[in-house]
Amino acid sequence: MKSVLSYDYTNMMAEVIGEHGIAGNELTSVNTRAREIHAKIEAARASGALGFTRLPYEVDAAKELSGLASELVENFDHFVVVGIGGSDLGARAIHTALTPGIYSHLLPRPKGGMRVSFIGGNTDPRELHDFLATADLTRTVFYVVSKSGDTIEPMSVFLYVRKLVIDAVGEKAHRRHFVMATDKKKGTMRTIVDREGYQSVIIPDDVGGRFSVLTSVGLLPAAAMGIDLSRLLAGAAAMDERIKTSSNLRENPALMYATLQYLADTTRGQHISILMPYAANLKEFGFWYRQLWAESLGKRLNSQGTVVHRGPTPVAALGATDQHSQIQLYNEGPYDKIITFIRVEKFEHDAVVPSAYPDLEGVSYLAGHSFNEIINIEQAATALALTQNGRVNGTITVPALTPEALGELFYFFEMAVVYLAEYYDINAFDQPGVEAGKEAMYALLGRRGFEEHRKRIEERLNQKNEYIV
Repeated sequence: MKSVLSYDYTNMMAEVIGEHGIAGNELTSVNTRAREIHAKIEAARASGALGFTRLPYEVDAAKELSGLASELVENFDHFVVVGIGGSDLGARAIHTALTPGIYSHLLPRPKGGMRVSFIGGNTDPRELHDFLATADLTRTVFYVVSKSGDTIEPMSVFLYVRKLVIDAVGEKAHRRHFVMATDKKKGTMRTIVDREGYQSVIIPDDVGGRFSVLTSVGLLPAAAMGIDLSRLLAGAAAMDERIKTSSNLRENPALMYATLQYLADTTRGQHISILMPYAANLKEFGFWYRQLWAESLGKRLNSQGTVVHRGPTPVAALGATDQHSQIQLYNEGPYDKIITFIRVEKFEHDAVVPSAYPDLEGVSYLAGHSFNEIINIEQAATALALTQNGRVNGTITVPALTPEALGELFYFFEMAVVYLAEYYDINAFDQPGVEAGKEAMYALLGRRGFEEHRKRIEERLNQKNEYIV
Protein backbone atom coordinates (compact mmCIF):
# COMPACT_ATOMS: atom_id res chain seq x y z
CA MET A 1 0.00 0.00 0.00
CA LYS A 2 0.98 3.63 -0.41
CA SER A 3 1.63 5.85 2.61
CA VAL A 4 -1.35 8.14 3.34
CA LEU A 5 0.08 10.25 6.18
CA SER A 6 1.12 13.85 5.52
CA TYR A 7 2.97 16.37 7.67
CA ASP A 8 2.24 20.07 7.08
CA TYR A 9 5.02 22.14 8.67
CA THR A 10 4.00 25.48 7.14
CA ASN A 11 3.33 27.01 10.55
CA MET A 12 6.75 25.93 11.82
CA MET A 13 8.48 28.31 9.40
CA ALA A 14 9.65 31.86 10.14
CA GLU A 15 8.19 33.27 6.92
CA VAL A 16 4.74 32.36 8.28
CA ILE A 17 5.13 32.44 12.05
CA GLY A 18 7.73 35.16 12.51
CA GLU A 19 10.84 35.21 14.67
CA HIS A 20 9.93 32.11 16.67
CA GLY A 21 9.76 29.95 13.54
CA ILE A 22 12.54 28.19 11.66
CA ALA A 23 14.08 30.11 8.74
CA GLY A 24 14.43 28.42 5.38
CA ASN A 25 18.20 28.84 5.38
CA GLU A 26 18.38 27.05 8.73
CA LEU A 27 16.76 23.99 7.17
CA THR A 28 19.16 24.22 4.27
CA SER A 29 22.12 24.42 6.64
CA VAL A 30 21.24 21.09 8.30
CA ASN A 31 20.66 19.19 5.05
CA THR A 32 24.08 17.55 5.17
CA ARG A 33 23.65 16.49 8.78
CA ALA A 34 20.17 15.15 8.05
CA ARG A 35 21.56 13.02 5.23
CA GLU A 36 24.34 11.75 7.49
CA ILE A 37 21.83 10.80 10.17
CA HIS A 38 19.65 9.02 7.63
CA ALA A 39 22.67 7.09 6.32
CA LYS A 40 23.73 6.15 9.86
CA ILE A 41 20.27 4.84 10.75
CA GLU A 42 20.02 2.84 7.53
CA ALA A 43 23.46 1.34 8.17
CA ALA A 44 22.36 0.39 11.70
CA ARG A 45 19.21 -1.17 10.26
CA ALA A 46 21.23 -3.18 7.74
CA SER A 47 23.47 -4.49 10.52
CA GLY A 48 20.42 -5.70 12.47
CA ALA A 49 20.88 -3.16 15.26
CA LEU A 50 17.37 -1.66 15.04
CA GLY A 51 15.08 -4.56 15.81
CA PHE A 52 11.86 -2.56 15.67
CA THR A 53 12.42 -1.71 11.99
CA ARG A 54 11.87 -5.31 10.89
CA LEU A 55 8.51 -5.60 12.67
CA PRO A 56 6.31 -4.20 9.86
CA TYR A 57 7.41 -7.13 7.69
CA GLU A 58 6.91 -9.98 10.17
CA VAL A 59 3.63 -11.09 8.63
CA ASP A 60 4.04 -14.76 9.55
CA ALA A 61 4.50 -13.93 13.22
CA ALA A 62 1.36 -11.81 13.07
CA LYS A 63 -0.57 -14.74 11.55
CA GLU A 64 0.53 -16.94 14.45
CA LEU A 65 -0.70 -14.36 16.95
CA SER A 66 -4.01 -14.09 15.10
CA GLY A 67 -4.33 -17.86 15.31
CA LEU A 68 -3.70 -17.81 19.05
CA ALA A 69 -6.28 -15.05 19.47
CA SER A 70 -8.83 -17.15 17.54
CA GLU A 71 -8.25 -20.04 19.95
CA LEU A 72 -8.73 -17.77 22.93
CA VAL A 73 -11.91 -16.27 21.45
CA GLU A 74 -13.45 -19.76 21.41
CA ASN A 75 -12.92 -20.20 25.15
CA PHE A 76 -13.12 -16.76 26.72
CA ASP A 77 -15.23 -13.61 26.58
CA HIS A 78 -12.79 -11.20 28.18
CA PHE A 79 -9.11 -10.51 27.43
CA VAL A 80 -7.26 -8.54 30.10
CA VAL A 81 -3.85 -7.00 29.50
CA VAL A 82 -1.70 -6.88 32.64
CA GLY A 83 1.22 -4.56 31.95
CA ILE A 84 2.65 -1.09 32.43
CA GLY A 85 4.42 1.46 30.24
CA GLY A 86 5.73 -0.10 27.05
CA SER A 87 3.97 -3.32 28.02
CA ASP A 88 0.51 -1.83 27.67
CA LEU A 89 0.45 1.75 26.34
CA GLY A 90 0.65 0.62 22.71
CA ALA A 91 -2.15 -1.90 23.16
CA ARG A 92 -4.22 0.75 24.92
CA ALA A 93 -3.65 3.12 21.99
CA ILE A 94 -4.81 0.46 19.51
CA HIS A 95 -7.83 -0.38 21.65
CA THR A 96 -9.01 3.21 21.94
CA ALA A 97 -8.23 4.11 18.33
CA LEU A 98 -9.89 1.16 16.59
CA THR A 99 -12.64 -0.04 18.95
CA PRO A 100 -15.27 1.69 21.10
CA GLY A 101 -12.46 1.90 23.66
CA ILE A 102 -13.60 3.01 27.10
CA TYR A 103 -17.18 2.05 26.25
CA SER A 104 -16.36 -1.46 25.03
CA HIS A 105 -17.24 -3.13 28.35
CA LEU A 106 -20.81 -1.82 27.97
CA LEU A 107 -21.29 -3.24 24.48
CA PRO A 108 -21.90 -6.78 23.21
CA ARG A 109 -18.83 -8.87 22.56
CA PRO A 110 -17.37 -7.77 19.20
CA LYS A 111 -17.68 -10.15 16.27
CA GLY A 112 -14.53 -12.25 16.00
CA GLY A 113 -13.06 -10.77 19.17
CA MET A 114 -13.36 -10.32 22.91
CA ARG A 115 -13.92 -7.47 25.27
CA VAL A 116 -10.51 -6.10 26.22
CA SER A 117 -9.53 -4.42 29.47
CA PHE A 118 -6.29 -3.21 31.06
CA ILE A 119 -4.99 -3.55 34.61
CA GLY A 120 -1.50 -3.62 36.06
CA GLY A 121 -0.58 -0.14 34.89
CA ASN A 122 -1.12 1.02 38.44
CA THR A 123 -1.14 -0.49 41.92
CA ASP A 124 -4.07 1.64 43.02
CA PRO A 125 -6.16 -0.86 45.04
CA ARG A 126 -9.41 0.90 44.14
CA GLU A 127 -8.79 0.36 40.43
CA LEU A 128 -8.14 -3.34 41.03
CA HIS A 129 -11.25 -3.66 43.21
CA ASP A 130 -13.48 -1.97 40.67
CA PHE A 131 -12.24 -4.20 37.87
CA LEU A 132 -12.74 -7.40 39.85
CA ALA A 133 -16.22 -6.31 40.93
CA THR A 134 -17.43 -6.74 37.35
CA ALA A 135 -15.13 -9.49 35.99
CA ASP A 136 -16.27 -13.07 35.49
CA LEU A 137 -12.97 -14.82 36.14
CA THR A 138 -14.25 -18.10 34.72
CA ARG A 139 -14.60 -16.45 31.30
CA THR A 140 -11.49 -14.23 31.45
CA VAL A 141 -7.98 -14.74 30.10
CA PHE A 142 -5.14 -12.60 31.47
CA TYR A 143 -2.30 -11.51 29.20
CA VAL A 144 0.62 -10.74 31.51
CA VAL A 145 3.32 -8.71 29.74
CA SER A 146 6.79 -8.39 31.27
CA LYS A 147 10.07 -9.22 29.56
CA SER A 148 11.85 -9.72 32.88
CA GLY A 149 9.04 -10.58 35.26
CA ASP A 150 10.54 -8.16 37.78
CA THR A 151 8.25 -5.19 37.17
CA ILE A 152 6.43 -4.53 40.42
CA GLU A 153 3.09 -3.21 39.17
CA PRO A 154 1.99 -5.95 36.74
CA MET A 155 3.61 -8.75 38.74
CA SER A 156 1.84 -7.81 41.96
CA VAL A 157 -1.46 -7.73 40.07
CA PHE A 158 -0.66 -11.07 38.43
CA LEU A 159 0.05 -12.71 41.80
CA TYR A 160 -3.21 -11.39 43.18
CA VAL A 161 -5.50 -12.37 40.31
CA ARG A 162 -3.73 -15.74 39.95
CA LYS A 163 -4.91 -16.66 43.45
CA LEU A 164 -8.45 -15.52 42.66
CA VAL A 165 -8.54 -17.53 39.42
CA ILE A 166 -7.26 -20.63 41.23
CA ASP A 167 -10.03 -20.17 43.80
CA ALA A 168 -12.58 -19.83 40.99
CA VAL A 169 -11.58 -22.68 38.65
CA GLY A 170 -9.01 -24.80 40.47
CA GLU A 171 -5.23 -25.21 40.43
CA LYS A 172 -5.01 -27.23 37.22
CA ALA A 173 -7.57 -25.31 35.17
CA HIS A 174 -6.24 -21.90 36.13
CA ARG A 175 -3.30 -22.28 33.73
CA ARG A 176 -5.64 -21.92 30.75
CA HIS A 177 -6.52 -18.42 31.97
CA PHE A 178 -3.02 -16.98 31.59
CA VAL A 179 -0.89 -16.16 28.56
CA MET A 180 2.50 -14.60 29.23
CA ALA A 181 4.55 -12.32 27.00
CA THR A 182 8.16 -12.48 28.06
CA ASP A 183 11.77 -13.25 27.19
CA LYS A 184 12.49 -16.43 25.27
CA LYS A 185 15.10 -17.83 27.66
CA LYS A 186 15.71 -15.82 30.82
CA GLY A 187 14.13 -13.86 33.64
CA THR A 188 11.68 -14.38 36.48
CA MET A 189 8.69 -14.56 34.16
CA ARG A 190 10.33 -17.22 32.00
CA THR A 191 10.96 -19.28 35.16
CA ILE A 192 7.30 -18.91 36.16
CA VAL A 193 6.14 -19.90 32.66
CA ASP A 194 8.33 -23.00 32.64
CA ARG A 195 7.34 -23.98 36.17
CA GLU A 196 3.60 -23.55 35.68
CA GLY A 197 3.28 -24.54 32.05
CA TYR A 198 1.58 -21.30 31.05
CA GLN A 199 1.21 -20.56 27.37
CA SER A 200 3.65 -17.84 26.33
CA VAL A 201 4.64 -15.61 23.44
CA ILE A 202 8.03 -14.03 22.93
CA ILE A 203 9.07 -10.42 23.30
CA PRO A 204 12.11 -10.00 21.02
CA ASP A 205 15.42 -9.37 22.77
CA ASP A 206 16.29 -6.48 20.47
CA VAL A 207 13.03 -4.51 20.82
CA GLY A 208 12.60 -2.30 23.88
CA GLY A 209 9.23 -1.82 25.53
CA ARG A 210 8.43 1.60 24.12
CA PHE A 211 9.12 0.32 20.58
CA SER A 212 7.22 -2.96 21.07
CA VAL A 213 3.69 -2.07 19.94
CA LEU A 214 4.11 -4.06 16.70
CA THR A 215 5.40 -7.16 18.53
CA SER A 216 3.33 -9.68 20.46
CA VAL A 217 3.01 -6.99 23.14
CA GLY A 218 0.55 -4.96 21.08
CA LEU A 219 -0.48 -7.37 18.35
CA LEU A 220 -2.01 -10.17 20.45
CA PRO A 221 -4.35 -7.72 22.23
CA ALA A 222 -5.17 -6.18 18.84
CA ALA A 223 -6.03 -9.60 17.43
CA ALA A 224 -8.13 -10.31 20.54
CA MET A 225 -10.09 -7.14 19.69
CA GLY A 226 -10.81 -8.59 16.26
CA ILE A 227 -8.43 -6.26 14.40
CA ASP A 228 -6.75 -7.45 11.20
CA LEU A 229 -3.06 -7.38 12.10
CA SER A 230 -1.96 -7.39 8.47
CA ARG A 231 -3.52 -3.96 8.05
CA LEU A 232 -1.62 -2.48 11.00
CA LEU A 233 1.64 -3.88 9.67
CA ALA A 234 0.88 -2.73 6.13
CA GLY A 235 0.54 0.85 7.35
CA ALA A 236 3.82 0.69 9.25
CA ALA A 237 5.54 -0.87 6.23
CA ALA A 238 4.20 1.86 3.95
CA MET A 239 5.70 4.52 6.20
CA ASP A 240 8.96 2.57 6.44
CA GLU A 241 9.29 2.27 2.67
CA ARG A 242 8.79 6.00 2.37
CA ILE A 243 11.32 6.78 5.10
CA LYS A 244 14.14 4.40 4.31
CA THR A 245 14.36 5.29 0.63
CA SER A 246 14.95 9.03 1.05
CA SER A 247 17.34 11.25 2.98
CA ASN A 248 15.70 14.29 1.41
CA LEU A 249 13.98 16.29 4.14
CA ARG A 250 11.13 17.20 1.82
CA GLU A 251 10.44 13.56 1.03
CA ASN A 252 10.98 11.98 4.44
CA PRO A 253 8.29 13.23 6.87
CA ALA A 254 9.78 11.64 9.98
CA LEU A 255 13.21 13.14 9.26
CA MET A 256 11.67 16.55 8.60
CA TYR A 257 9.66 16.32 11.80
CA ALA A 258 12.74 15.40 13.85
CA THR A 259 14.81 18.15 12.24
CA LEU A 260 12.27 20.86 12.99
CA GLN A 261 11.79 19.62 16.55
CA TYR A 262 15.56 19.70 17.07
CA LEU A 263 16.00 23.19 15.64
CA ALA A 264 13.03 24.54 17.58
CA ASP A 265 14.41 23.12 20.83
CA THR A 266 18.06 24.04 20.42
CA THR A 267 17.82 27.38 18.60
CA ARG A 268 14.48 28.78 19.78
CA GLY A 269 14.21 27.44 23.34
CA GLN A 270 11.03 25.54 22.49
CA HIS A 271 11.62 22.70 24.94
CA ILE A 272 8.03 21.47 25.29
CA SER A 273 6.64 19.20 22.56
CA ILE A 274 2.85 18.94 22.60
CA LEU A 275 0.92 16.33 20.65
CA MET A 276 -2.72 17.31 20.24
CA PRO A 277 -4.86 14.93 18.17
CA TYR A 278 -8.29 16.20 17.21
CA ALA A 279 -9.85 12.78 17.65
CA ALA A 280 -11.04 11.38 20.98
CA ASN A 281 -10.02 7.91 19.84
CA LEU A 282 -6.37 9.05 19.75
CA LYS A 283 -6.25 10.14 23.38
CA GLU A 284 -4.35 7.01 24.47
CA PHE A 285 -2.07 7.39 21.46
CA GLY A 286 -0.94 10.64 23.05
CA PHE A 287 0.08 8.76 26.20
CA TRP A 288 2.00 6.22 24.09
CA TYR A 289 3.82 9.10 22.36
CA ARG A 290 4.59 10.69 25.72
CA GLN A 291 6.46 7.61 26.95
CA LEU A 292 8.27 7.14 23.63
CA TRP A 293 9.49 10.74 23.68
CA ALA A 294 10.36 10.96 27.38
CA GLU A 295 12.24 7.68 27.80
CA SER A 296 14.03 7.88 24.46
CA LEU A 297 15.14 11.53 24.61
CA GLY A 298 15.49 12.42 28.28
CA LYS A 299 19.15 11.55 28.89
CA ARG A 300 21.90 12.71 31.25
CA LEU A 301 24.82 11.58 29.09
CA ASN A 302 25.59 11.78 25.39
CA SER A 303 27.31 9.07 23.39
CA GLN A 304 30.75 10.27 24.58
CA GLY A 305 29.74 10.08 28.22
CA THR A 306 29.55 13.86 28.62
CA VAL A 307 26.83 15.22 30.91
CA VAL A 308 24.31 17.03 28.69
CA HIS A 309 20.88 16.63 30.35
CA ARG A 310 19.05 16.49 27.02
CA GLY A 311 15.38 16.08 26.40
CA PRO A 312 12.33 18.04 25.25
CA THR A 313 9.33 17.59 27.54
CA PRO A 314 6.40 15.75 25.90
CA VAL A 315 2.82 16.77 26.67
CA ALA A 316 -0.26 14.80 25.62
CA ALA A 317 -3.22 17.07 24.88
CA LEU A 318 -6.57 16.37 23.19
CA GLY A 319 -8.58 18.47 20.79
CA ALA A 320 -11.10 19.88 21.02
CA THR A 321 -11.22 19.30 24.80
CA ASP A 322 -7.99 21.14 25.57
CA GLN A 323 -8.98 24.22 23.60
CA HIS A 324 -10.86 24.98 26.80
CA SER A 325 -8.10 24.02 29.24
CA GLN A 326 -4.66 24.62 27.69
CA ILE A 327 -4.85 26.81 24.59
CA GLN A 328 -4.87 30.02 26.65
CA LEU A 329 -1.37 29.11 27.85
CA TYR A 330 -0.22 28.02 24.41
CA ASN A 331 -1.40 31.26 22.82
CA GLU A 332 -0.27 33.78 25.43
CA GLY A 333 2.27 32.02 27.66
CA PRO A 334 6.01 31.57 27.07
CA TYR A 335 7.27 30.84 23.56
CA ASP A 336 8.65 27.50 24.73
CA LYS A 337 6.23 25.07 23.06
CA ILE A 338 5.86 23.22 19.77
CA ILE A 339 2.32 22.03 19.05
CA THR A 340 1.69 19.13 16.69
CA PHE A 341 -1.89 18.40 15.71
CA ILE A 342 -3.17 15.10 14.36
CA ARG A 343 -6.11 15.63 12.03
CA VAL A 344 -8.46 12.91 10.79
CA GLU A 345 -10.15 14.00 7.57
CA LYS A 346 -13.08 11.58 7.63
CA PHE A 347 -14.40 9.91 10.78
CA GLU A 348 -15.96 6.46 10.74
CA HIS A 349 -19.21 7.75 12.20
CA ASP A 350 -20.79 11.16 11.82
CA ALA A 351 -23.92 13.09 12.79
CA VAL A 352 -25.48 16.40 11.81
CA VAL A 353 -26.58 19.10 14.24
CA PRO A 354 -30.35 19.51 13.87
CA SER A 355 -32.10 22.84 13.50
CA ALA A 356 -33.39 24.27 16.77
CA TYR A 357 -33.90 27.70 18.33
CA PRO A 358 -33.65 29.60 15.02
CA ASP A 359 -34.13 32.89 16.88
CA LEU A 360 -31.00 32.35 19.01
CA GLU A 361 -27.91 33.24 16.99
CA GLY A 362 -25.69 31.71 19.68
CA VAL A 363 -26.74 28.20 18.59
CA SER A 364 -28.80 28.49 15.39
CA TYR A 365 -25.72 28.80 13.13
CA LEU A 366 -24.68 25.26 14.09
CA ALA A 367 -27.69 23.71 12.32
CA GLY A 368 -26.76 21.54 9.35
CA HIS A 369 -23.08 21.21 10.24
CA SER A 370 -21.74 17.71 10.77
CA PHE A 371 -19.61 16.83 13.78
CA ASN A 372 -16.85 15.72 11.39
CA GLU A 373 -16.92 19.21 9.90
CA ILE A 374 -17.04 20.94 13.29
CA ILE A 375 -14.07 19.15 14.85
CA ASN A 376 -11.87 19.77 11.81
CA ILE A 377 -12.86 23.43 11.74
CA GLU A 378 -11.94 23.61 15.42
CA GLN A 379 -8.50 22.17 14.65
CA ALA A 380 -7.94 24.57 11.75
CA ALA A 381 -9.12 27.53 13.81
CA THR A 382 -6.83 26.62 16.70
CA ALA A 383 -3.85 26.32 14.35
CA LEU A 384 -4.76 29.71 12.82
CA ALA A 385 -4.99 31.40 16.22
CA LEU A 386 -1.63 29.96 17.28
CA THR A 387 -0.05 31.10 14.02
CA GLN A 388 -1.42 34.61 14.38
CA ASN A 389 0.16 34.71 17.83
CA GLY A 390 3.55 33.58 16.52
CA ARG A 391 3.31 30.08 18.04
CA VAL A 392 4.95 27.28 16.07
CA ASN A 393 2.68 24.40 15.11
CA GLY A 394 2.40 21.64 12.55
CA THR A 395 -0.28 19.21 11.46
CA ILE A 396 -0.11 15.49 10.76
CA THR A 397 -3.09 14.38 8.68
CA VAL A 398 -4.52 10.95 7.94
CA PRO A 399 -7.54 10.44 5.66
CA ALA A 400 -9.31 8.20 8.19
CA LEU A 401 -8.49 6.43 11.44
CA THR A 402 -7.95 2.94 10.03
CA PRO A 403 -5.57 0.16 11.12
CA GLU A 404 -3.28 1.20 8.25
CA ALA A 405 -3.23 4.84 9.34
CA LEU A 406 -2.57 3.86 12.95
CA GLY A 407 0.33 1.66 11.84
CA GLU A 408 1.76 4.62 9.97
CA LEU A 409 1.41 6.89 13.00
CA PHE A 410 3.17 4.44 15.30
CA TYR A 411 6.07 3.99 12.90
CA PHE A 412 6.33 7.68 12.01
CA PHE A 413 6.92 8.65 15.64
CA GLU A 414 9.26 5.72 16.33
CA MET A 415 11.51 6.73 13.47
CA ALA A 416 11.24 10.43 14.30
CA VAL A 417 12.46 9.81 17.83
CA VAL A 418 15.41 7.73 16.56
CA TYR A 419 16.40 10.51 14.15
CA LEU A 420 16.02 13.08 16.91
CA ALA A 421 18.23 11.09 19.27
CA GLU A 422 20.96 11.18 16.62
CA TYR A 423 20.67 14.95 16.40
CA TYR A 424 21.08 15.12 20.19
CA ASP A 425 23.89 12.52 20.10
CA ILE A 426 22.21 10.35 22.72
CA ASN A 427 21.11 6.73 23.03
CA ALA A 428 17.40 6.41 22.21
CA PHE A 429 17.16 2.87 23.56
CA ASP A 430 18.41 2.91 27.16
CA GLN A 431 16.62 4.22 30.27
CA PRO A 432 19.00 4.50 33.24
CA GLY A 433 16.79 7.10 34.91
CA VAL A 434 14.01 4.52 35.28
CA GLU A 435 16.21 1.91 36.92
CA ALA A 436 17.09 4.06 39.96
CA GLY A 437 13.44 4.25 40.99
CA LYS A 438 12.99 0.51 40.49
CA GLU A 439 15.94 -0.25 42.74
CA ALA A 440 14.53 1.97 45.49
CA MET A 441 11.18 0.15 45.27
CA TYR A 442 12.89 -3.24 45.44
CA ALA A 443 14.78 -2.13 48.54
CA LEU A 444 11.75 -0.72 50.36
CA LEU A 445 9.63 -3.79 49.56
CA GLY A 446 12.27 -6.14 50.97
CA ARG A 447 13.69 -7.81 47.87
CA ARG A 448 16.78 -9.88 48.68
CA GLY A 449 20.06 -8.35 47.58
CA PHE A 450 18.93 -4.78 48.28
CA GLU A 451 19.43 -4.76 52.07
CA GLU A 452 22.18 -2.13 52.11
CA HIS A 453 20.24 0.03 49.69
CA ARG A 454 17.23 -0.18 51.98
CA LYS A 455 19.31 0.76 55.00
CA ARG A 456 20.57 3.91 53.27
CA ILE A 457 17.05 4.86 52.17
CA GLU A 458 15.57 4.34 55.63
CA GLU A 459 18.30 6.44 57.22
CA ARG A 460 17.38 9.25 54.89
CA LEU A 461 13.64 8.82 55.40
CA ASN A 462 14.05 8.77 59.18
CA GLN A 463 15.98 12.03 59.29
CA LYS A 464 14.23 14.84 61.10
CA ASN A 465 12.45 16.88 58.49
CA GLU A 466 11.73 20.51 59.35
CA TYR A 467 9.93 21.17 56.11
CA ILE A 468 6.59 19.43 56.65
CA VAL A 469 3.58 21.59 57.44
